[in-house]
Amino acid sequence: MISPEEKYQLILDAERQLAYVLAKGLIDKPKVSVWLILMPILFVYYAHKIQTYKKGVHAFAEGFLKTKTEALNAALQEVTSQESSGEFLDRVTFTEPNPGDPEKTRRVRIKQRGEMDLLVEHYAIMLKSDGTDYETLLRNAYEHGGAYRVFLNRLTKAEEEVNRAVLEAFHPNEEAKDIVDKMETMVRKLRENQLNAVFG
Repeated sequence: MISPEEKYQLILDAERQLAYVLAKGLIDKPKVSVWLILMPILFVYYAHKIQTYKKGVHAFAEGFLKTKTEALNAALQEVTSQESSGEFLDRVTFTEPNPGDPEKTRRVRIKQRGEMDLLVEHYAIMLKSDGTDYETLLRNAYEHGGAYRVFLNRLTKAEEEVNRAVLEAFHPNEEAKDIVDKMETMVRKLRENQLNAVFG
């Protein structure tokens, strides 16, 4: 039997892995050109492009993980202490609407809080389940693949509501919408693969 803190780390590692796979699928990696062989001085330019790519992947992954990490922290707090996850999340300032916020920003924060409440519920179930690896925790947290699929459908809907609110508030152009559509498609595919791998 492992501790809730060890389970926390397994869950965080799995979420981080998904975030980085997603980031690498969305951000184009610079291609190695034959010119690098013919003109080695171009390697400096290529190295700069690779550094920019790595920073972009890291920034995207960390941004994608922000709500997941806070929800996981809240779930751990709920499982290991007397404080409720709601009290913990109330202190997470980026999800709390401020009276002075524009209406669109308030909508984003409300949608983020809805996503996080759903994630806290999921993570708390996993933190209370038995297992020494992520797949076993997930399998024991949900009786069967159908129950996990119900959660994934709810999560997908919550994430898409956040994405729509963000697009409306900050990035209403077509390019941003295309990127979000691609991201949502990739996330669904990655999670479907995970569901099949864990539940058969």
